Amino acid sequence: MPPQKSQNKSKKNKKTFTYVAPTEEEIKSMQTAARGKATHNSTSTWINALETFRKDIGFIRKFYSAKNCFTIS
Repeated sequence: MPPQKSQNKSKKNKKTFTYVAPTEEEIKSMQTAARGKATHNSTSTWINALETFRKDIGFIRKFYSAKNCFTIS
């Protein structure tokens, strides 16, 4: 008995996939693309608000550091 048409069709369309690890440049590109402009603007707004508050209350240390924006330096 000949195979059914659906079985033949699935064999013809079978594709192989070979995984290739992304390069450092591709990873950085994906990370940059994933970082939304609105998120950056919102974060900047909050950091500016915290810095203004810090100055107003006379707190000497900065809330934000270049290494980690969630660490009080």
